[in-house]
Amino acid sequence: ELSPGAAPKQTLDEMIEAAVKCGVTDLVFGYMLPAERANLTDFGRRVQEINAAHARIASAGITPCYHNHSFEFKDLSIFGGMGWETLQYQIDWSVTKLQVDVFWIRMSGFIPTVFMSQHRDKLRSVHLKDAPRGCGLHFDEHAVPHELFLPVGQGDIPFEEVIALAEEAGCAYYIVEQDFSPDPLADIRLSADYLKA
Repeated sequence: ELSPGAAPKQTLDEMIEAAVKCGVTDLVFGYMLPAERANLTDFGRRVQEINAAHARIASAGITPCYHNHSFEFKDLSIFGGMGWETLQYQIDWSVTKLQVDVFWIRMSGFIPTVFMSQHRDKLRSVHLKDAPRGCGLHFDEHAVPHELFLPVGQGDIPFEEVIALAEEAGCAYYIVEQDFSPDPLADIRLSADYLKA
């Protein structure tokens, strides 16, 4: 995953070269540090960086993707305005694809299946983890109560519809994850069993 503010262990060119050697098909822009997304101007700067990096990644035959969290959907202006609006209208979606994390969409107050339907032409992959009914809004990913992260099928996200929309859109990958878990192996088993059923 790529993040412009993180101290790189590799340059972008080194990352692309390693990805090509390993047969990696996708490179994902996975996160923005809080200081990189404080206002809509910051999001505009990030879009320029994303577009430049993603053009280089695509030229190597790798699919560049943007992975959402909930911070993109926080109102950042007294006049109204979310970072997602900047991303939605300024990222070059002819190059970049979308890796939707349905949990973070839910944390932002949006309905994951509606969001996926609205952006089906951009979908490349989906991160699957569940959340309970009535979980509230959470825009600071570090302050989300750990008990809100649930195995797939143990909460309120309609995964049958999520999977159907992802399949319709031709998603290449489904990633089951759970950021926090008291028993990761048991939770992975619960998610896998649900998805197999």
